[in-house]
Formats: sequence, C-alpha cells, structure tokens
Amino acid sequence: MNIDSVYEISQRALRDDMNSMARIANNIANNDGDTIDLTKNITDMKLTQRNYEANIAVIKTADDMYRELLSFF
Repeated sequence: MNIDSVYEISQRALRDDMNSMARIANNIANNDGDTIDLTKNITDMKLTQRNYEANIAVIKTADDMYRELLSFF
C-alpha cells in the first residue's frame, strides 16, 4: 500500500464520517419524542467523531511523509 492509497482511503472515510454525522444530527433534530433513541444517537455521534479525528491524523501523517520525502529532492 502506498501513501496515495492511504490518503484516498482516509479521504473516503472522512466523507463517510461526515455523512454519518449529518444523518445522526438529522435524527436528533427531527426527534418527535418516541421514535428515536437519543442515547444511541449521541453515542454513535461520539464514535463517528473519534473516527473522523483518527482519519484526520492519518491524512496529516501522509502529508508529513510527503513533505519529508520531497525534502530529499
């Protein structure tokens, strides 16, 4: 696996995380009382947030690796 593929996978995961966050926020915003489990949605949102943060760290590491590699030339 090369740096480009890691970067692409992380970007795709970030998009998925953002879509999940939007879905969860929409569920919470449209809460009509009995049809939603707020505890589950808030837990899902926190998990998605941590996934997002991890993906950002992977992208930052890939950027740092690129920068280090380019410094040799």
